[in-house]
Amino acid sequence: MAEKARPGRKKGAGFKRADGLWVVRWTGTDGRRHAATGHSAAEARRKAEHKRGEWQPAQAGTLKAFADRWLEEKRASLKPRTWLRYEQLIRVHVIPTLGGKQLAKITEGDLDSLYAGFRASGMNSTTQAHAATVLGTMLEAARRRKLIQENPVRNVPKPRMAHSEMHILSEHEARALLEAAKGDGLEALYVLALTTGMRLGELLALKWSDIDLARGVVHVRGAVTVGWTGKLQVMAPKTQRSRRDIPLVPMAVEAVTSRRERVGSGPSDLLFPGRGGYMSGSTVYVAFRRLLEEAGLPRVRFHDLRHTAATLLLARGVSAHVVAGLLGHASVSTTLGVYGHVTRGLEAQAATQIQEIFATPSSSTPTS
Repeated sequence: MAEKARPGRKKGAGFKRADGLWVVRWTGTDGRRHAATGHSAAEARRKAEHKRGEWQPAQAGTLKAFADRWLEEKRASLKPRTWLRYEQLIRVHVIPTLGGKQLAKITEGDLDSLYAGFRASGMNSTTQAHAATVLGTMLEAARRRKLIQENPVRNVPKPRMAHSEMHILSEHEARALLEAAKGDGLEALYVLALTTGMRLGELLALKWSDIDLARGVVHVRGAVTVGWTGKLQVMAPKTQRSRRDIPLVPMAVEAVTSRRERVGSGPSDLLFPGRGGYMSGSTVYVAFRRLLEEAGLPRVRFHDLRHTAATLLLARGVSAHVVAGLLGHASVSTTLGVYGHVTRGLEAQAATQIQEIFATPSSSTPTS
């Protein structure tokens, strides 16, 4: 039996012939039956679109012209920081090489040359991978609009991103950090980061009204990020799970209480205000780096405090579901994916415990 595909009755039925070729048939405006074949369903469909005049390369223009239109349209669906990153990747890393080429004439060879230029320039692997991903997304939008017949990015190996290894502080190092932070102006920030696993943007968005010291709970309702004007602003959480309540340990309650007694609550009601508004991440990074040096600890990113909090909890046997809730992950699979190195160790411990449960102690062997 022929294998069927359903690209739409008006545009013709698709099926795979016994010889392995895919066929798309349709009735034209002339009343006649037409057909297009290809080695895949997608190829046959593209050839059919070309024959029907649905592919419009003449309307595509240059890659730069389409990029300008596409980026403008994406403003409505992307957060400011994400859009600015898209725009920068396209403008800085793609347009200088491919911007003047006709969109419909960009080939796999052009992409090979682009990626080779990335490598030759010494660009880090993360930027290479992100630029290739955004370019692929943009060209896929052009294909869906029938401005190009095929997305060439699909056929070219994308630059691989070398994932930066997270640096986890040990329990001893985490204690040393908090000991060094005592009396520091940002002591409460470091304590909250290590005991709640909150993101830096979430911490900097906290207001005193988000802290319930009586109940020992912090309400996470947003995060500081860069807005369209380049100024810092608070954005709503990405997902509903990011909007969460986190219990505060006594150490955190004490640190927050001490901060309130020392600095009070200003007119902005911010827990960690900056000059004229929100504190910037760069201000925290500078202070954090200095604190690490004073404590004699290895240089880690502030975000690694979040990883440290999660890793220490998982290593202590706290459920991944609970940790996912504290971190605000969209699903527990995200937590397991990020911290798989910890859960694999716990699986080994579980196997040992199962053995201990079902092993029969020699001393319990009944005697006659």
